[in-house]
Amino acid sequence: IFYTIYALLATIGVISNSILLYTTIRTSSLRSPCNILIGACALFDVLHQLGIFPVATVIYRGATMHSWTCSVIMFIPEMGCAAGSFAVLSIGLDRLLSVIAPNRYQQSNKRAYLTV
Repeated sequence: IFYTIYALLATIGVISNSILLYTTIRTSSLRSPCNILIGACALFDVLHQLGIFPVATVIYRGATMHSWTCSVIMFIPEMGCAAGSFAVLSIGLDRLLSVIAPNRYQQSNKRAYLTV
């Protein structure tokens, strides 16, 4: 039952983050640097949460897998986790800069700011 609940929560997470990403892309008022970073974080969370499903099918069947196979299957989800952590750090730095220097933050070049 633990893996069923885990897969259910992962499904809810994938759906919720996909809706958040879709809304960020489609809504023109959500094009601020912080909202773009939040959308990127949602994308990386989706990549991370998708890693649950291949492993859950192996667990439900009661099978085992080799270490190399597990590493290959979990590569994209682990990269999503690493990139998501970096996105959360970027969101925190973005919010810190907007509080410390609000005038300079509003006048910054959004494309160059997000690249940095």
